[in-house]
Amino acid sequence: MEEGQIHQTSMDDERQEKLVWKRDFPPLLQGFYFQLLAGLNDANLGIILPSIKAQFGLNQYVVSIVFLCTTLGYMLAAVANGYLIRRFSQVTSAMIGSISLVLGYLLFSCAIPFPVLCVFMICIGFGLALIQTFYGFGALIGPLIASSVSNWKGTYQIFCGMAGLNIVLQLFTFHDYRKQEKQQQSTDREERQQQEGQESVSNRLIYDTLHQPILYTGAVFLLLYVGTEVCIGNWGYTFLLSRNSDAVAMARIMAGYWGGICAGRLTLGWLTLKWGEKRMIYGYVCVLIGMLLLLYLVPFVSVNATALVIIGITIGPLFPTTVAVTSKVVPERLRVTTIGFLCAFGSGGSALFPYVGGVLIGSLGVSSLLPFCISLSSMMLISWLFVPNPEHSKPPIYRRLLDWIVGIGNKMS
Repeated sequence: MEEGQIHQTSMDDERQEKLVWKRDFPPLLQGFYFQLLAGLNDANLGIILPSIKAQFGLNQYVVSIVFLCTTLGYMLAAVANGYLIRRFSQVTSAMIGSISLVLGYLLFSCAIPFPVLCVFMICIGFGLALIQTFYGFGALIGPLIASSVSNWKGTYQIFCGMAGLNIVLQLFTFHDYRKQEKQQQSTDREERQQQEGQESVSNRLIYDTLHQPILYTGAVFLLLYVGTEVCIGNWGYTFLLSRNSDAVAMARIMAGYWGGICAGRLTLGWLTLKWGEKRMIYGYVCVLIGMLLLLYLVPFVSVNATALVIIGITIGPLFPTTVAVTSKVVPERLRVTTIGFLCAFGSGGSALFPYVGGVLIGSLGVSSLLPFCISLSSMMLISWLFVPNPEHSKPPIYRRLLDWIVGIGNKMS
């Protein structure tokens, strides 16, 4: 009898597991689809920048403003996201982001003045941040789509259709989650009332987070990393066109760069884990600097294509590895807050450094792009020295160096 009951319980558990998987699989695919859309958007912008510049008669200084506008959208979403989730729900927040994305793409695909276009770049950044794997794959095919469509506005018409499909998919895939969130909201109200007197706990959490060394060292590293990745991704096409006028071929080379990022994130994780995150990041960044020098010094298309793919592969694991290191060196209760701050601060690099890169290109020429990226990568290498090592309890290299210098000073005195 007991054996029969155990067997029945096992079958019930398996059936329940299948039901949960059946319920969760469509939203999972929906998340992949959105990551695909986000990758398409980011990789497309660098390819169409020369066309936007030519159509509106802009210089490098002015056209670089689109990077600031996109990141302003990300910042607005970062501020509003928590409120929207508390006020409505996570599913509703994602839907607002999807609608904002469709609105931005729709008006971006029309013949509107450049200042208005910049305003709706904020909508696109806002939508992407609210609903942000498949990102790398989207970035891989983004340049191919941009180079195969004759008019740059046509790419945004395609993206508008895909974003509209995203809304339709959300209506169907998250139907069950809406019911659960309504039930959860009533429970949350009761819990909130009980937790009103616990503000000191929240303040203590922020205080402890601010005392984590990686909060500052990791933020600087990610700021430089994002700046380097986006500078290469968005201005690399302009640089390649200065060497070769074949627009379609250059777009395919840039697709190789984004494909390298995708491949790096998919394949180098196990190697990084095996040999140590701290050690491997040094290797990745050194290879990155070497490939940037090769790209700058050797003007042959085949060499440039190979260098960009390797650059993409070495850049790919930098972000997930930094998050992994943070998870190991920060107490569990502080991880979400710390990682959230690192990501928010790092995203500023996607506005600051591409804008500075555009200003440098406008004043010094497109040849100034790669020395700028090399300097960013070198600062990235230096900043990684200050990041704590999760493998052992020894202090960082810079701290041991300072202790050694102080020790020599004490002996001399």
